[in-house]
Amino acid sequence: NEYKSYLSKDGAWLVSDEEAMSSRLERLLCLLDNGSTSSIRSAAAKQLGEIQQTHPAELQNLLQKVYPYLKSKSWDSRITAGEAISAIAQHVPRWNRESVESKNAGYVTLECYSLEEVLSKGTPLLGSAGSEYDITVEETKAGSQKQRLTDQLGFTIGSVNLAEGLISEHDFVEGSRPSTPSPNTNTQDISRILNGEDYMSTRERNKAKRKARLLSRQSSSTPREGIKRQKTSEGPVREAVEWPEPGDWPFETLITYLLEDLLSPEWEERHGAAIGLRSVVRLHRWTEPWLMDLSLRLVSVLALDRFGDYVSHEVVAPVRETTAQVLGLLTRHYSTADLFHLEHILLGLLNATDWQARHGGLLGLKYLLAARQETSPKFLAELVPHIIKSISDSDDDVRAVAASSLVPVSSKLDGSIPQKMLFSLSDMLWESLLGLDDLCASTNSIITLLSSLLKSKCLGAYYTPGVKNCDNDVTLLKSSVTMVDLVPRLQPFLSHNTKAVRRESLVALHTLFSLGNESWVDSVAPLFAGVLYQRMFLESAHSLRPLIIKVWSALFSSTSVSARSKIVKDHLPLWCHLLGAPAGLNLDPSIFLKPPKGITLAIPASHEEYRIRSSLVTLLGEAAQYTDVALFVEHLKSYLDSGCACHKQAACLLTLELISSCPKQVSFLSQALSAKIKSMLLDNNLIFDELLASNQNLQLSCKCVLAGQLNNHQLQQFHQLQALSVDQALELVAACRQLGIDNTLVSAVESTANNLNASTIIFTTRVYSLLAGCLVAMATLPEKLNPIIKPLMECLKKEVSVELQEEAAKSLQRLLNLVSDRSPCPTPKVMKNLVAMLTENKLQYPDLQTCDTPHLLYNDNSTAATPTTPHSATPSTPRGARVADVLTALGTVTRVTGMISYIKYIIPSSVPGDGVGDIFIRSV
Repeated sequence: NEYKSYLSKDGAWLVSDEEAMSSRLERLLCLLDNGSTSSIRSAAAKQLGEIQQTHPAELQNLLQKVYPYLKSKSWDSRITAGEAISAIAQHVPRWNRESVESKNAGYVTLECYSLEEVLSKGTPLLGSAGSEYDITVEETKAGSQKQRLTDQLGFTIGSVNLAEGLISEHDFVEGSRPSTPSPNTNTQDISRILNGEDYMSTRERNKAKRKARLLSRQSSSTPREGIKRQKTSEGPVREAVEWPEPGDWPFETLITYLLEDLLSPEWEERHGAAIGLRSVVRLHRWTEPWLMDLSLRLVSVLALDRFGDYVSHEVVAPVRETTAQVLGLLTRHYSTADLFHLEHILLGLLNATDWQARHGGLLGLKYLLAARQETSPKFLAELVPHIIKSISDSDDDVRAVAASSLVPVSSKLDGSIPQKMLFSLSDMLWESLLGLDDLCASTNSIITLLSSLLKSKCLGAYYTPGVKNCDNDVTLLKSSVTMVDLVPRLQPFLSHNTKAVRRESLVALHTLFSLGNESWVDSVAPLFAGVLYQRMFLESAHSLRPLIIKVWSALFSSTSVSARSKIVKDHLPLWCHLLGAPAGLNLDPSIFLKPPKGITLAIPASHEEYRIRSSLVTLLGEAAQYTDVALFVEHLKSYLDSGCACHKQAACLLTLELISSCPKQVSFLSQALSAKIKSMLLDNNLIFDELLASNQNLQLSCKCVLAGQLNNHQLQQFHQLQALSVDQALELVAACRQLGIDNTLVSAVESTANNLNASTIIFTTRVYSLLAGCLVAMATLPEKLNPIIKPLMECLKKEVSVELQEEAAKSLQRLLNLVSDRSPCPTPKVMKNLVAMLTENKLQYPDLQTCDTPHLLYNDNSTAATPTTPHSATPSTPRGARVADVLTALGTVTRVTGMISYIKYIIPSSVPGDGVGDIFIRSV
């Protein structure tokens, strides 16, 4: 109906294509192709499905509009077009196949299909047909070829031809050079092989149908018939397509066109066709003969497709990958007999000469196994030996797919295949680890399969001497190597460049340590304890850190008591050294076990600093649960006495973690450390080693300024000072500028003083807040609470690290719980200070104590629900504010994130005072 306004009574277009784009459908199609982000394009595809839901009669129109985008040169356009077809297909009723069972003519059947003929005679499907390299008739002339060659070789400089005499037109005359052998012409179009020599394409058949229909109808044709859309400058060309009549399967013609495109010489068209088929067959299917016909055509594409792109260490074959996915979806509807027939055809591809064909066959088997995981043990027993053989293929990409194809059914192999075959597969995977490196494509797949197989108890017994295996026979089927020899082979992959490889290596280690026993874990524990701690220090992927903690916990829980104590005693000095390493300072590579190359061996001086230190102390806390906490105390005292702020932070973080992990040791830790921590907290003049160099630079800059002003009596007060503090240095800068002295030396003093002041605030805030948090966690409070409350509040206000903010908020919550029965209670004052932090910008935001409404969240153009008594400096200031604006006015969102996250713990059930709790809740 949206298009009726664009047509006259005779069916002619009344408006141009640009004007027709104003309709909703055309706008959605434009977004489908030209959307700026993937979310916008996906939303457009979803709305096309909604059009089908509300206008079911527009199905063919929608399919005809979306189909050209499957042939687009843009990857994103093809993917989104597939999403659109999938969204449309979701709102199409399932088809009744019983009424069309007789339409079986022309299908490819198992009896007439020959894989050998396809491989030997079929034309390989490359990236393109090569038409972009064709030259015109004019370019074939000898003079044109000579000029093009000299230009390409760089012999033409302006009007001067440096190749004069070297290259002549005679060199390009046919017969003047040796002839090259002609390419192999023994191949033919795969469509002719599948459909016979009298094959007529769908386009040719539709053209004949349209001609016959027009002749029969003559003047009785409908007004819409014969309308042709012209090619526009934007978007793909929309071809004249013969879509099905009422009563036919609604996707029949679309599938037919997609099958032709699936054999196109252009890889983009083949990829788009596979995407379209995947979108349809996921929800709809036709007759059983059609199902087998489509499957055999897909197998032919897997056999002949040669397109691959090496954008990383492994090949990306989009056509074969998507085609195999479609084939896997079809196998869900196969009978057992048809499934075995398809298996034998795909196994035939594994013996092909071209590695691309073997790669395609394994992809088909991979998605077949993923879709039919309920297959019988007989099916797996017949299939797995061939895949195991492919794991030792000469091509690395083939080995990668072979290993990944068994991952979906790895849990079913134990019991479906003979134990000897399972052990042989495991031995092969362990052996292959010795030949893998960072550039091997099969690394991730092999380690993933290995980690899946290791969950079998039979394999654990197979590699452990003296442990009975599944049939309770100690002597039957024992490996010549043990876990002590095999497990260290995973250690190099913990430093692999690829995140997925590191993850799967950690998963494999977690499986091994969880199912392991002390007989072999004690032997490898010292190595992996050091490697895992080092990996945590260097790990850049935040999502892998919890997994490292799981592996660490499994390692220590499976180790004997004596081995744990020895590991901690031997490694603790190095672990504490890494924990307290200054941020941004490169460490000596010799302290690392096989340090990885090409990465910085330092804690980054950014927001990641606290996250890394927090992860390291989590590991130490896990280890402390299985060892004596007294081993940590001497290191804690040493780091607390250090003048380095990073050492003090590390000691405080480790103390907090030990208190959390070992609650029974709180009294011991308090007795050993509380006095030292309390004395440091009460000392307001702590000097940190990290600031000494900056302070020396400041003193040197000030002396340079004063040396040039020896006779200036107005600066006499600064000449008398031996050393200047930051505030005195800034006063010197202000005094010099009042006297008209403003040179590079004065600017250097100002810059150095400001940088030193900022660094001092950062280190002081972090160290004192962590010291206060330790005393709160130990429940060892001084008589006056101000030395504890003040650093915690300063951390909430000034700290830029969200994690440290949260830690301060937790400590503040514990403190208020501890002092709730004190008189006078500090809770009301703390609450008022928190309210002031949220509402400190009085010039822009309302005074919440006088507001008539607690609502702060409203739209910019809204005039409802706004406070009636604003505290505003100017009449134009808005009387309400969004929460995001409030946080922005405070300077940074992270400054109050931690406080707000834990605010529900800070507010007690009953707040004494003048309604401070109500005001605070309203402000939040």
